[in-house]
Amino acid sequence: MFKWALFAVSAVLVFAALLACSPAAAPGPSAPGVPVPAPAAAQPGEWEQLIAAAKQEREVMVYTTLGGETRADLTRAFKDKFGINLEFVTGRGEELAKRLFTERRAGLFLADVIMGGGTTLLVVMKPEGVLDNLEPLLFLPEVKDPSNWQGNKLPFSDKDKTTFAMIAAVQRYVLRNTDLVKEGEVTSYTDLLNPKWKAKMTMRDPTITGTGNAMMTHLAVELWDMEKTKQWSYEMVKQEPNITRDARLQVEWVARGRYPLGIATRIEDTAGFVKEGAPVATVKLKEGVKVGPGSGAFAVANKRPHPNATRLLVNWLLTREGQALFSHGFGNPSGRVDVPFSGPPALFALDPGEKIFLEEEHEILFREKMMEISKEIFGPLIK
Repeated sequence: MFKWALFAVSAVLVFAALLACSPAAAPGPSAPGVPVPAPAAAQPGEWEQLIAAAKQEREVMVYTTLGGETRADLTRAFKDKFGINLEFVTGRGEELAKRLFTERRAGLFLADVIMGGGTTLLVVMKPEGVLDNLEPLLFLPEVKDPSNWQGNKLPFSDKDKTTFAMIAAVQRYVLRNTDLVKEGEVTSYTDLLNPKWKAKMTMRDPTITGTGNAMMTHLAVELWDMEKTKQWSYEMVKQEPNITRDARLQVEWVARGRYPLGIATRIEDTAGFVKEGAPVATVKLKEGVKVGPGSGAFAVANKRPHPNATRLLVNWLLTREGQALFSHGFGNPSGRVDVPFSGPPALFALDPGEKIFLEEEHEILFREKMMEISKEIFGPLIK
């Protein structure tokens, strides 16, 4: 465990305003043997009938990019509450997609739920026709009530409602070691081109699905245009950043001072190190900030082997109880407005008037094209 001093907490009121959270405390996961009232269902007995049918299937198979802590929390809570196992297949988004496609070509339909980022779900999996419309699976009134969700609408990421964005994370793409980089030394993406940062940055691989690709797409589609993004990228190559695919290790390198700056770091990994008191802080850039689910989105596979258990998991996960547990383990705020966040508010507080970019489908769909462009530019740095 890190021995560093605890990270300073920023204004909770700003964070609360962003999420429009209710002040009431969210219920935690139920303890084994402690009865918890069933959530209100659309029809009397519908929830109990679904639980009984789900228990006959015994498990849900989840393909996911989630970290170990979140998986453990979900597994324990779902088993304690319903007596049903959650089985996980883990990996990077592109690895999970490749595995699922290979299985299906062999006539194997093993996946029930896929949890990951928008690129994996909407760019890679959806075009292959492996995802189902989520809306018919939702039946709990508290889940379907738009007023319980940020923006007063259910956070489907696409018009076909195949992907649900559970998390509302403020994604800051630059991370600094607070012992090595003073606050205010970096205030813009262009500051990263300063020669003093040459060979002192670690960057998440932009040629694959993940935050590196998401950041590059954000620059090209929302912040600048393609020409300016390419110019910036070629200059970035001259800075000789270390390119990595290991999201957690990238943050650890910054925390330990191996690299003073991390580019396109994953916010959920940063949250874990902040909890440990590591000397890291996200950088507020003058260009604005991205708000989206990160890897906290999910979809359901069509032709899934455990349809009732899947429906049970989906509805429970989107209840106030399920979101309180998921948000805590994931380290990011829930998209539900009635789930107070228990993590480090400093990561998610916004400055008054700070420009916000919300994740939208058109931007997500451009990420595949951006990966190809990034391969041409950053290819020489990929080992």
